[in-house]
Amino acid sequence: MRGKILLFVAAIVISSFLILTSCKKGEPIEETNFINISISKLFRDSPSMDIYVNGTLNSTLPGGEQSLKVLLPQNSSNVEISFKKHDDSAELIDTVLASLKGGIGLTYLYNESLGFNQFIGSEFRQPSSDSMAVQFLNNFNYGSGKINVFIYKSVDGYSYSDDSKVDSLMDINANKVSDVKVLPYLDETGQRILYAVVVVDAVTGYNGVAEYYIDLGYDPYSGGWPISAPPTDLAAGKLSIVKVENFPYDENGKHYEQINMGTIFEY
Repeated sequence: MRGKILLFVAAIVISSFLILTSCKKGEPIEETNFINISISKLFRDSPSMDIYVNGTLNSTLPGGEQSLKVLLPQNSSNVEISFKKHDDSAELIDTVLASLKGGIGLTYLYNESLGFNQFIGSEFRQPSSDSMAVQFLNNFNYGSGKINVFIYKSVDGYSYSDDSKVDSLMDINANKVSDVKVLPYLDETGQRILYAVVVVDAVTGYNGVAEYYIDLGYDPYSGGWPISAPPTDLAAGKLSIVKVENFPYDENGKHYEQINMGTIFEY
């Protein structure tokens, strides 16, 4: 899939604020600290969801609604936050907040068709303007289904060498998102760094692109996928999620599984 797709994003931003409790005339004003849990979403077609706190229904976020707020005492600890579909109470995900002091941030991505159902980047901060961050969603439906992703510096976004490898993400399961990788966006001269990505089956090592290039007499090291050009032109200072998928291709009586990538989310 090419281009960006708005996903359902439940961004939970937790911050402390002070509330002055109401009182009768003559009584001292008691200061009580609360946690404000603000839940918002970007995908307007997402289903209605029930938000549970420690197993008790707290709020419902209707489909199409953009935000709601939940208040909890600041001294709360080991608070379980869980999400369920409103229509059938199907459990989606839960997490335990060990401590609510000092502010906590969580980001929850849910999109059933794309395989998103997880908290991501709870510790992540947007990179500086001279860097970029990327995660890979594995939609590779061939072989073991588990992939390894190798990232190389490239002179043109396609060619690479063994010596130019800068990072790797191993054993990404089907329909799961990899860890975050932060990469320099600019070199020491201020020029943009070009990267090429190579994807192989994590179990068999199958690389359909390299095999195709070899069979046609081309340099197999010229078949990388650029992540510094459309449709996966990663932006500086942003986190991008790139979907990796295969597509079947036949030529000269031989079958190949080629690679397609596209940026589906960016913030």
